[in-house]
Amino acid sequence: SLKKINLPESIEKIDDSAFWKCSALETIVLPNSLKSLGSSVFADASSLKNVNIPQNITTVPAGTFANCISLESITLHENITEISQNAFAECNVLKSITLPSKLTTIGRDAFIRCYEIKSIVIPDGVTSIGVSAFYENKSLESITLPTTLKTIGGSAFSSCLKLKKITIHDGITALDGSTFSDCKELEEVVLPSTLTSIGDRCFANCTALNKISIPQSVTSFGNSTFSSCSSIKSIVIPEGTQYIKEYMFHS
Repeated sequence: SLKKINLPESIEKIDDSAFWKCSALETIVLPNSLKSLGSSVFADASSLKNVNIPQNITTVPAGTFANCISLESITLHENITEISQNAFAECNVLKSITLPSKLTTIGRDAFIRCYEIKSIVIPDGVTSIGVSAFYENKSLESITLPTTLKTIGGSAFSSCLKLKKITIHDGITALDGSTFSDCKELEEVVLPSTLTSIGDRCFANCTALNKISIPQSVTSFGNSTFSSCSSIKSIVIPEGTQYIKEYMFHS
């Protein structure tokens, strides 16, 4: 079985799914000449342990390393601006990743179920984090969000069981459904003064949450926003609030 590949410097492109399900592949050396990767290039390469993405690559395409269940480390060059959907989905043993300084977009499910990542810094310049991008990162204890962030998708940090505090900077106007739901150890949330709406189940089942202040800019709350947040003792609803939906403080 093929365990190691060293690609020549003449290679400029690797097409979709080129090494898909190469289950014995442990090491691949990508050449500096490489300019583009197709989608799902290394998906389900279940023995792949580490990869260095060369400097001419600007996008990690959809599903590039999805289900690489042995991937322990990845080196991303500073020129990468986008990590697309499912790029590192279910890389269960990936322990750490340094995101490039030029990054602007983190796609849907990009790091879903990366169980071993403990902390991550999202650099200034990132404007959007996709739906379920860090869903069920069970070991994630801290995450630093950038001041440039404009949108956070629904369930982006749902079920991050070890996350204790989150600070969201001005620029975010809406938190979508279940953004931080089931973050069982989340104790403190700092919300931006630009926030106008908090979606369905946004903080549902955050049973340790005890410190949160709702900005005066908020005008609407979704269903079950704080359902089962049993540690909250007091909360002030802004005077300008127009909509409070069902089960906002249920249980």
